[in-house]
Amino acid sequence: MGFLIDYILPFIVLLGALIFFHELGHFTLAKLFGVGVERFNLGFGRRIFFRKWGETEYGLSLIPFGGYVKMIGEHPDEAPDLTDEQKSRSFMHKPPWQRALIVFCGPLANWLLAVLIIGGIYMVGYPKPAPVIGRVYIDSAAAQAQLLPGDEIVAIDGSSIGLWDDVVNAVQGSQGSELEFAIRRDGGELSLPVQPRLTEGLDRFANKTDIWSIGIDNFPLSSQVGLVGSETPAARAGFKTADTIRSVNSNDVRTWRQFQSALAAAGYGPIELAISRPSYTRGKGDELEVVWQELNLSVPAGGEAWSAQSLGVGQVGLFFYDVDPDKAAGQAGIEPGDQAVSIDGNPLSYSEQFIEYVQPRPDTPVVIGLIRDGVRLDLQVTARSEQNQDILGEISSIGRIGASFYGARALPELRIDRTHNPFKALYMATVDTGRLTAEMGRFLVALFSGQANVHGLGGPILIAKVAGDSAKQGPFTFLMMMAFISINLALVNLLPLPVLDGGMLVLIGLERVRGKPLPLRTLEWIGSIGFGMIILLMMLIIFLDVSRFSLPIKNFFIGLF
Repeated sequence: MGFLIDYILPFIVLLGALIFFHELGHFTLAKLFGVGVERFNLGFGRRIFFRKWGETEYGLSLIPFGGYVKMIGEHPDEAPDLTDEQKSRSFMHKPPWQRALIVFCGPLANWLLAVLIIGGIYMVGYPKPAPVIGRVYIDSAAAQAQLLPGDEIVAIDGSSIGLWDDVVNAVQGSQGSELEFAIRRDGGELSLPVQPRLTEGLDRFANKTDIWSIGIDNFPLSSQVGLVGSETPAARAGFKTADTIRSVNSNDVRTWRQFQSALAAAGYGPIELAISRPSYTRGKGDELEVVWQELNLSVPAGGEAWSAQSLGVGQVGLFFYDVDPDKAAGQAGIEPGDQAVSIDGNPLSYSEQFIEYVQPRPDTPVVIGLIRDGVRLDLQVTARSEQNQDILGEISSIGRIGASFYGARALPELRIDRTHNPFKALYMATVDTGRLTAEMGRFLVALFSGQANVHGLGGPILIAKVAGDSAKQGPFTFLMMMAFISINLALVNLLPLPVLDGGMLVLIGLERVRGKPLPLRTLEWIGSIGFGMIILLMMLIIFLDVSRFSLPIKNFFIGLF
């Protein structure tokens, strides 16, 4: 029951809304042009509700994977049986431009729905990432320019910066030209020149692409800590590894940098810390669920100024969480709770450095510097070569030691992007929707030209997954996901494949060029081929969906067959 509520219900709501607006687009234009509509139906299969108003029967069917508007004279083979009155209201007897608009307005309705959703969110307030640096990559342009985690970017080349998107757009638009970053750090402002570099990255559809980058992201290290030793002030106060610091002396903290600043402000005096401690229970579907316990801990004044080191804690992202005793790490003597501080003599700031160093070195010994209960250890480990399938579906050999770190990242800091002007909100929404449409269009072009990976595709299982996950995160996330998928639905329906709206538009265009409809036999042949192509495409998408997910969702959908 929990899985049905968590995933299936949001999936039905999301898909039902998108299908309703799509069919409403067809329905509205058909009525506008005087085409008779016999049936407006959501879903397929057994009908669970229907009622007739006027000439149209409105219905709801059991399977929510689509819908249809049945118009008078919609198919050419109906023409001989139509009366003169019916012909005047027949879809096939309308001019080609009217039929084209009726067909086109289904996808258009989905596109306009996305605009309305995003515009409404702008009116209420759209939470977007703030222009605050979370991480600076090693040896990046940002590191060379001496940008630091926690820096707030306030302007680039004199143009004001209010959101993280503004930073991304400025860097991408630089075409490699040097940029002047005005940043706010520790209450002061300074200006730093940064030279973007062309790097290979992934777009939102998992396509490899060249992008201009300076080597930063907006996911800061969290204020979650790990214990360095058992005889430290933190250990004596009752701290445990994975505790998250919420405040220091009533000063709220969320990131590791804020935690360090709050400790420094405490000087030599006693400190009061509010923490959240995780514990794990088995929940729905035997999944682990986190339960947070709120605690207050006190640490008496020490003999030196407070810092993470003097308190006896480190950022939890460099502490090993799980070690497989049968893999390289376990056999070399690494234990859960050990803190990684270096690898081959190179100091570590975060776990991604460790992973990026080990993975390209399968079957190569490396020396890992550890802290265990306050004692420094150096252990030699040889990462084993294992096959890995990346997000693009490409398989390669990488080095793995059979150990994992605690999660280290906090969510980006958010700011509310809001306007009370409905016209401005619709303009901003139209710009955002246009940008997303262009990105999706480029992906589809790349997909059909063989330049994009099919692993960027998703079907009903993926939609159910993202619908459920976004619903758990709240109405804003769910509505944004609805807008995103609505744009997808609009573009997919415009593909020039028979059975889809785009295929119908192509046939209407051919009729316009020929000056007469295509022969009925040809239309039937095209329809059969199109139906077969759609079935093959759906089989591929369902296969990708099932191979993408694990346990509850995967098992549920496999069980249906």
